[in-house]
Amino acid sequence: METRKPDFFSKQVRESRCYYFDAPGKIRASLAVVCGGFEKCRSDYVIDRKDFPYHAIEYVAEGSGELKIGGNSYALNPGIVFSYGPGIPHIIRSDPDNMLQKYFVDFTGTRALNLLKTISTEKGGSVRISNPQIIAGAFDQLQYTGISGGVNSGRISALLLETLVLLIRETMFSGHETANFAAATYHRCREHIGSHFNSIKTLDEISESCGIDKAYLCRLFKKFSGTSPYSHLMKLKMNSAAVRLKTSDLTLKSIALENGFKDPYHFSKAFKRTYGISPDAFRKGSSSNIRQRMRTG
Repeated sequence: METRKPDFFSKQVRESRCYYFDAPGKIRASLAVVCGGFEKCRSDYVIDRKDFPYHAIEYVAEGSGELKIGGNSYALNPGIVFSYGPGIPHIIRSDPDNMLQKYFVDFTGTRALNLLKTISTEKGGSVRISNPQIIAGAFDQLQYTGISGGVNSGRISALLLETLVLLIRETMFSGHETANFAAATYHRCREHIGSHFNSIKTLDEISESCGIDKAYLCRLFKKFSGTSPYSHLMKLKMNSAAVRLKTSDLTLKSIALENGFKDPYHFSKAFKRTYGISPDAFRKGSSSNIRQRMRTG
């Protein structure tokens, strides 16, 4: 293995674990891994290339961002595999508030393009995969082999690369399946919120419980409901509180606690933002006025 990192390795990273093999001019194999690794991107991470000497596959493990390639723009979030290659201008940008963490592998050889075509077009693009653990595990195997520097590490890495591509091919969604997956994920998250809205307090809790990225969760709700997951959560809380205010003698503090608010003042502010009046005024209002506010709230 060579001792100097390739010049194209990004410096806009908080942490990285990388490996790299012989200089490209010495590679004679029909398929050879040049380099790869894992990166935790900084908030200012931007890759803007007019060209790149190798074929590349990257996998988003955490965070979010954007890929622009071939005149198209793709959202990057956990479970996305994307690719690019020689002569293909591309921009990779991390969300500064939800920084990307991603694996990558760069490779070359006469068989490289045909291998890449099994999961993408010549111009690159992105796909969503259904089993993130398997793909992350394949990248980890590549990284272990690359870092170990054994006498057969180059040959093993080429075989692992082929295995990685086959695993991506086996686990990736088609366009129709991706749409179905997005809809199913949205309904799963909505049902989770509906079942646990009393105890859920933050968007982070929803994201963690549902096992998806916050930015992706927000995009799903915007796409399928026109609102945000947090707005949906607050609507459920306030509707529940409104029913309790009208049908029980519980104190305001007790109703607030039932819906995850330790502070009655914050609960009252949230209630007024939803219905336009305070909880006390709502409780004293006529039934017809209450029903009208709940329909429009």
